[in-house]
Amino acid sequence: MTTTPQRWTDDSSGIVYVERHRDDQFQYRTVILPGEMGQGLPLHRALTEKECRRLGIRQSKGWTHCLIRKKDPNSLLFRRKLDLGEDPLPSSTTPKETSSASSSSSTSAQAKSSDTCQPQ
Repeated sequence: MTTTPQRWTDDSSGIVYVERHRDDQFQYRTVILPGEMGQGLPLHRALTEKECRRLGIRQSKGWTHCLIRKKDPNSLLFRRKLDLGEDPLPSSTTPKETSSASSSSSTSAQAKSSDTCQPQ
């Protein structure tokens, strides 16, 4: 049985934060921007922390933008090394538990394959 990842919305900005998942090196989180907020974002590179904050994205230390989805520019993937995580996830929490397990696994693998932003 699969479960749907939990989501919560920042009421002031409308930004949706999807529950984190992890592999052996990184934690991952998808952040979904409201409306057309993702339109016009650079698709050839990762956003800087300053750009993310300017958009209203609020996350704890260590998160970096790592994947651009050209077909869905409002959906941004972030990652951080497990040793930087303030709230480590239980080892049983993996991408396979989410309803989109295959896409989460492949997204994690693509993001982990390089330290640079990966257009998709």
